[in-house]
Amino acid sequence: MNESIQIEMTIAVSDLDIVDHGFNPRSLIKVLSRSQLRVLKESLLEVVVEKDGGPQIGDLNISNWHYDANENTGRFRLHFAIDRQFCCSDTESCVADYVDFTFSVQHDDHLIASATYFNWSINN
Repeated sequence: MNESIQIEMTIAVSDLDIVDHGFNPRSLIKVLSRSQLRVLKESLLEVVVEKDGGPQIGDLNISNWHYDANENTGRFRLHFAIDRQFCCSDTESCVADYVDFTFSVQHDDHLIASATYFNWSINN
């Protein structure tokens, strides 16, 4: 059963210069609190149908950063890995995936990002 989830995050960007052309979007991940990271990872795992191997989300990375300073809106792609370790066979596996976010920057220096994640795995 494939399903999709809605993900929303509020990220404090007051210490980040997102308008700067040299801005490194990976710094967004660094400013997320432990609680925000936990909720994000748990949200992504909700859609993973097959729970064998104790799937965990790791290797978060951001690419395709685009920010329109005139509109205070933008988008980015969050890449992640679904890591599994099968203890009985001592085998590991990893599947890479991504989710595309759109965002707006609020006047209080918070970035409001939202995305819909759909698990594209075929489960027959």
